[in-house]
Amino acid sequence: MEKSKQKVAIISGASGGIGTSVSKRLSEDGFIIVPVSYPEYNITDENTIKEVIGGTVKKYGAINVCIHTAISPIVRKKLLDININEFREQYEVGLFGGFIFMQEIAKAMKNAGQGGSIIAISSSAIEPNVPSGGMIGYISAKFALRGLLREMSRELAPLNIRVNAIAPGFIDTSLNKDIPARMIEFLKEKNPFKKMVTGDDIANLVSFLVSDKSEAITGLHIPVTYGENITL
Repeated sequence: MEKSKQKVAIISGASGGIGTSVSKRLSEDGFIIVPVSYPEYNITDENTIKEVIGGTVKKYGAINVCIHTAISPIVRKKLLDININEFREQYEVGLFGGFIFMQEIAKAMKNAGQGGSIIAISSSAIEPNVPSGGMIGYISAKFALRGLLREMSRELAPLNIRVNAIAPGFIDTSLNKDIPARMIEFLKEKNPFKKMVTGDDIANLVSFLVSDKSEAITGLHIPVTYGENITL
């Protein structure tokens, strides 16, 4: 069977929030979208992920783009309140699942010899000048993800595989459905642009970062905040 000439993007967490927006945008850009979403696929199960990626390569010939958006529900607890199981859970999908997912895709990209682009969703909350109280597990896991991506960008650059992180500010998705409406409005009003980041904002940046126009960009952690953490 002749392999598709379209580029292929595989997306974790494709069925919710940012993942939905990214899938829609890349589809409009002409990519074949391979969604990897719970409960159909468990990103923390190594055998499942190997099967999905192997099947994708067999069907299409290669994977050109990897977007990792999947994450565990946020546990909003401070150091003295969170227990070890809650803390560990914050690492399961975003970090450990992300490691399995991105490592297998990097292997597939290396074997195909065509290079590629890997992007993961981090958080602007780990930037030093952004307040983020009450989420010690979430913040710790996002710092760890950033470290993983940094080392990936260094190791994969000789293979022409670019690795970047996008770090949204507060975004009104199902991940934050437990936040009261008055708090969301407060966060919007204190933003310099009086705006909230949307899934489309993230999808627009993803579209650029996976294009040939950004071939010189790798190893970056890019906040998308409407000026919430200006550092110039």
